[in-house]
This record gives sequence, structure tokens and C-alpha cells, in this order.
Amino acid sequence: RLLDFYIDSDRFSLGMAHGVKQVGGIHSGTTKDETKFYNFEVSLSTITQQCNDIITRYRQQQRPLGENTAAAAAQDERKTGRNKKGKNKNQTSKKNTKSHEECIQNHLSKLIVSLEQNMTLSMAYARLTTCICDMLIKGAVHDPAIRRCIVSYNNGNILKAILRMRIAAARNAKGADVDPSRSLEAAFHWWIAYESITELIGETVGRLGNEDRASPEQDVEDAIQAFHDKVLPDFLKSFEQREGVRVWFTETQVIWKALHQILCQFPKKVATKFVKKHWKLLEASSLCDIDNDLKLQDDIQYGDCEGVKVREAHMAPKAGAELTRLISNLCGYGMEVDETMGRKVTPGPLAVRMLKNGVVHLLMKCAGSDDDAISGAAVYGLSQISRFKDCRQIMLQEPNNEGVELVKSLMTSNHANRASSAMLLVVHLGWDEKEWGEPLRNMRPGIETLCMKWAAFSMKTILKKAAEMKEAEARAQTMRVKEISERFRANSLKDDDTKKKRVELEANESKITRENTMSWRELETEDQVDIVTLTLSRCLILLSSALVMSNVPMSARLSKIDFLHLSSACIDSPI
Repeated sequence: RLLDFYIDSDRFSLGMAHGVKQVGGIHSGTTKDETKFYNFEVSLSTITQQCNDIITRYRQQQRPLGENTAAAAAQDERKTGRNKKGKNKNQTSKKNTKSHEECIQNHLSKLIVSLEQNMTLSMAYARLTTCICDMLIKGAVHDPAIRRCIVSYNNGNILKAILRMRIAAARNAKGADVDPSRSLEAAFHWWIAYESITELIGETVGRLGNEDRASPEQDVEDAIQAFHDKVLPDFLKSFEQREGVRVWFTETQVIWKALHQILCQFPKKVATKFVKKHWKLLEASSLCDIDNDLKLQDDIQYGDCEGVKVREAHMAPKAGAELTRLISNLCGYGMEVDETMGRKVTPGPLAVRMLKNGVVHLLMKCAGSDDDAISGAAVYGLSQISRFKDCRQIMLQEPNNEGVELVKSLMTSNHANRASSAMLLVVHLGWDEKEWGEPLRNMRPGIETLCMKWAAFSMKTILKKAAEMKEAEARAQTMRVKEISERFRANSLKDDDTKKKRVELEANESKITRENTMSWRELETEDQVDIVTLTLSRCLILLSSALVMSNVPMSARLSKIDFLHLSSACIDSPI
């Protein structure tokens, strides 16, 4: 009943999206064919607010929501799990979990079916779809019952409905793009809805199949089967070039992101199978001529829609960066940690497969891209796969010393993502002392100089961030004192309801601001590790590596840059 008032009119829907007041309980709206009457029981703003409230509760509580049974479901997921037959060991938890899952199945199935059946072309419906999918994404992160319901319930019919919604959202977005009578804002909202739907698929399927999260064995099997039978075939259709129609970069960028969410959480054998079967697609998409593809799209698809051309030109490098990020993370994911050899990192079957497919040449070409995001992602992949000796040999054997020249250009880059990953790459290349030792030490500017410059930049950035957070913490404390005094004063305003209401609102806003203010001391936690922190740590790793320390002339050069002072400063720092 909540969806009855969404009609096929962007202009009408835009007006009601800001909240519609009831006038006698019934409003009318004109569609293309006729005038119909719709019941405005709930506005879009009300639904959006409710979704945001649920998202906030998930973020704060970090567990499934619900009465009594939710805590049991979370405890059952973490501790008991299922045995090989899919039965819970704890019968009491099983009863509670079943009740919780039945509740989720009932409401979620009705919601998804209603969304699909009532889908229209209106911009407001796209916004509704987006906020509901965002709510389900946050729920899928913390509630395993939502993940199981979407992927496995009723033979995966809910997942099939979501996949159909994804196709419809892409169709609506493309239709609004090329229809001169529709506004670009309508296309924008449908592309956002398409992204949210696809992200929901990636989040639920990927997390359900994650063995590291202690997912029950049956859940992992269900997720893998759903991926191979339903999700992957649906995704691959977006890359088909039929009747002269090229792929849309806005569409493929989201697909690469979803595949990243899934493959890097699934068992590695699934990623290995995917790489073996679909490597040609990955390679062709990475090395495609973006300018040529955009020109062909101009001639075939867009016509006079200048706004679409601008957006596709903007999304093309983003799609390339997302794909490069997928390939690079698969390189890192393909490494195995050998616990019997002091946690030694060795290449596993996935890394071996990617090396045989030519991932080194592919990443080297991407690393030379003018786009910082593509280049940074590619260098990260090289830094991971370079733990493999064959990779280091391939880079060294490149004609015209292209491998050595690439490392030099990356180390002298002004982009933190490139330089940071390049330092880790140099550490791994230094493992082959005979082949890589002299070329790396002969770099100009020298390795030690470049590392000290990046270390100084990183330390300055971290200290500046800490100072800003200290000031924010001091302001929050001041607001706390003011809030207490204001509440005390509000209690004395018995006769002035307006002022009392204003004081209460200000106190509530200050409370929310204070809760969202992170202490500067939290910079030491793992959650706050960013590219700046990684850059500083990699500077220290490279300067203390065998490449530098085992060489007498290099050690002499190191003493001139006051490396020990840098190390001491990092150790003594309270951050």
C-alpha cells in the first residue's frame, strides 16, 4: 500500500518527494494515458527517514535488530554455527534463530516483491529503491539472517527478484539518458538506484560465502551456487556487445566493484576458477581504448545528449580503476601464509594462475597510466605479486629496461598511492640481490632521499591531523559543559515553551556532534590506518631492508640522512 502513490511522472514525483500533505486522504496525478487517484498515506521523506533510522541503529548496535531473538541470532552466528548437515548445535539458539529468520523472511520477501511489481519510471521510485537497498546493505553487514534470506530463501527467488530489479534500473537509467523529454536528474537517480541494488547483491552474496567470518558450511555452499547459477551470468550480460551497442562505463564500474566484494571474500578456489575462465574479459576491459570506445558510443548510442557523454567520459577511468583494483587485490588474495615457516608468504594456486595468464605485463601497462587511480591500483598489484620470484624475473627481462624505468618513475611520483606501493615493490625486488641490487641502488634521486621526503611528508600530515582532532575534542568538551548548563537553564523556562524547545534541540545537536567526534588517541588503532600511515611505515621498512643494510656504500649513504633519528621519532611518537 505504501507504493501505490508512485506514478510515471518525474515532475510530479519530484514535488512529492519532499513530503506530501494529505488533503482529504486522496491525491490525484496525471500519467501518460489517464488521470488516476492515489492514496498518499506515507511520503517518500517518511520512508527515507525510517530507513536512515534503521541504518543508524545497525551502525550503533553492530548486531541484528529485533526483540529477544536478535541477540540469540548473533550469538548463534558467532559461537555455535551449523554442523555439516546444516543443523545448529544449540537447540535453544536454533529456536530463537528460526523465529528471527522467519520474521526476516516474511517481511523481506514482501518488501522485495512489492518493490519489483510496482516499479515505475519515476524519479521518486528510484530514490525509494536506493534508500531501501542502502538499509538492506547495512542490515546484511550485521545480520546473517538477512543474508541467508536474500540468497537462499525459497530457492533464491528473492535474489532473482533483486537481479531483475537491477536490470530494470539499468534500463530505466539508459532510457532516461537518451530520452530528450526526460531530465538528466531522472537518469542520475536511476543510476544511483542501480548502484545500490548491485552493491546489495555483492554485499549479501560475498559475506555469506566468507569462510573467514566463520560462516556455516551450508551458507558458503549456497552463496557459491547462487553466484555461479544466478549472479555471474546476469553480470556477464552487461558486457555483451550486441547490435553495435557498446557497454556503458557507468554500468560496468558498479559490476567490477560487486565482483570485487564477492571474489575477495569467497574461497580462493572460486576466484581461481573465475580468473581461469574469464581472464580474456578482464584483460580486454583493462586494455581497451577508452577514447575509441567513447567515440563509438557517441555515434551509436547518445546522439545529442551532451550530459551523457560528459558522464560516460568521467566514469570510464573510474571503471578502469575499479577493474584494476579487482585484479590487484586478487593478486594479494592469491598469496598463502605458511604458518609452519614463521608465517612466510608464498604464492598459492590463484597467484600462480594469474601469473601464467600474464598479469605482470597487464599491471605494468596499467601502472603507466596517466590516471592516478588506475596507476595506484596497478602498482599495489605489482607489490603483491612481486613476492613471486617469477614476477621479479619477468619485470627484469622487459625490453629496454622497461621494468627498471617503471620502478624509477613510480618512486619519484608525487602521488602517495603510487609511491607507497612502489616502496613495497622495491622491498620485494631487493630480495633478488644479484639481479635488482645495483639498478635500485643507482637510482637518482637515491632511494634513501625519496624515502626521507615521503616520511617527512607523512609525519607532518599525521601530526596535523592529530592537532585538528585535539581541537575538535576540546570543542566537544566545551559543548558538553554548555549543554549541561543549557539543560539546567531550560528547566527554569517553564512558561516559555518556544525557548525551551530551542534549547532542547541545540542540546540534542551538540550531543550528536560529540558522539561522532573521534578522539585523537584513536589514531593508534588499526581502524585509522590510511595511505599516509602506510607510506611512513613502508619508508621505514625499505630503509631497514637488506637492499640497504647489507651494502656498505648504501649504509654510508643512509647515515647521512639521519635514519636513526627518524626511527627514534616514530618510536617515541604518541601516535
